[in-house]
Amino acid sequence: MIASQIKRYQHLAGLALGIMLRKKDYAASCYLLFLYYGRRRIRVFERLWDHSKQNLVIKPFKTAVSGWELSHNAAGRAITLAELYKYLGYDVEIIGCLISSNKKKRRDIWQPLENNTMQLHYFELYNNDIKSLLPKAIKFVIENPYKVVHLSKPRITNIVLGFLYRFIWGANVFLDIDDEELAFSEEGCISSLNIDSDYLASMKEANLPTMVRDPYWTQVSVGLTKYFPHRTVSNPALGNKYQGSIVPHIRDEHKFTRDLLMNRTYRQHYNVPKEAIVVLFFGTPKRHKGLISTAHALSAIDDPRIVFLIVGDFIDMSLKAELISIPGVNYIFLPNQPYENAAEIVSLGDICVLIQDKTDAISQYQLPAKLIDALASGLKIFLQPTPATKEVSSYCHIETVNENTLVAKLALYIREYDKHIDEIRRIEQYDYFLQNFSMASVSSSFYDFLKSSEFRMNDIDLSEQSKFICDIARLNLIEFIHYCILKIESNNDI
Repeated sequence: MIASQIKRYQHLAGLALGIMLRKKDYAASCYLLFLYYGRRRIRVFERLWDHSKQNLVIKPFKTAVSGWELSHNAAGRAITLAELYKYLGYDVEIIGCLISSNKKKRRDIWQPLENNTMQLHYFELYNNDIKSLLPKAIKFVIENPYKVVHLSKPRITNIVLGFLYRFIWGANVFLDIDDEELAFSEEGCISSLNIDSDYLASMKEANLPTMVRDPYWTQVSVGLTKYFPHRTVSNPALGNKYQGSIVPHIRDEHKFTRDLLMNRTYRQHYNVPKEAIVVLFFGTPKRHKGLISTAHALSAIDDPRIVFLIVGDFIDMSLKAELISIPGVNYIFLPNQPYENAAEIVSLGDICVLIQDKTDAISQYQLPAKLIDALASGLKIFLQPTPATKEVSSYCHIETVNENTLVAKLALYIREYDKHIDEIRRIEQYDYFLQNFSMASVSSSFYDFLKSSEFRMNDIDLSEQSKFICDIARLNLIEFIHYCILKIESNNDI
């Protein structure tokens, strides 16, 4: 009780300081936190706020991209979206959460994200506990106001943050889908749920899974995408399923420059033989990404000049052991690399082989970021097309293959390799990248997306935000979601 009272007084003191210093967002945050912990509105302050808010100092227009979990490669898409906003001149930060099994085994920020130059803010969930999500998310959102929030992936942490930012700060909330999240279950591709008011009203907290990572919460989250009508997707396959403006995995042409084509400068730094023919895999090594098929093909070709360079930490160590057991393959393994070094890492390669499993639901909806990296760096690409890569696979310099034709086509390319001819191909391929997968190539369409999404600058209606905080203060997660969709439906806002 005493601790709760201390919190209330601290937030009231912060409120007074914010008013005195004329810091609008800070004052509002302190007041909303006071409401959340104290649940007593100060109507006099709300009236004073309405009369004086135009004279308070307003923070610059801020944007956030939210990664649903920041300890693994899912954060890569969040970085890409944040880079796009930064490229377009927005003041952007990355937000999200870390989900740990327990406090003694706390997860760390994904290594490629650690050295990123953008501001990073997150909250932590321990014991994979779903019940702690809502209170921690409320506190985080109140303390970190933004006017634009782009959610990267429809997962439950993002769904909760999206609703909160929409109703606490009046933010423009967009949802990005770059994978079929339902396919990441251990049971294979699971079905989505038809989430509506009746369904939520019938659910009882005691009967629901208690773990944030439980597939049920993914089903719920995907079922709630309809309440986030302003969506972006990474490829046409996802566009056909979820509808949205296509923003592929793009790269900054100022980092992936023409000067890096045929450049061997970085090979010495990473201990890669200068004259080797390097087959590069740069990403998170997983079975559905075709590494075993690639290794068997290289084993069959049996050319001592070929090096299979795999850059990325293995989650499945049995996969690494199986790769090493394949005879006649010269491997170089490098750990995860900072995101800022991506362009120089890809410049180490000559060839990119993408034998995505066509029967795997993940592959069917996934545009591999490594494909765009390879295009930008002029690597020769051997690609097994999927619905997600069907359009790009038609480009003339991409060699389409399957497991039966890979060895013959790859061996022919290596046997007939001509440095001068390959340099011409690389330059033409780089031009294709500039026209289709560079930041500049999507700038106009992304601006159009923002305009068509009723992009707006909302001022804070403190009375309405205060009511929202008081209304949700005692709700559990499923009740909170129900409350939010009723609020959206009553406003005809979907």
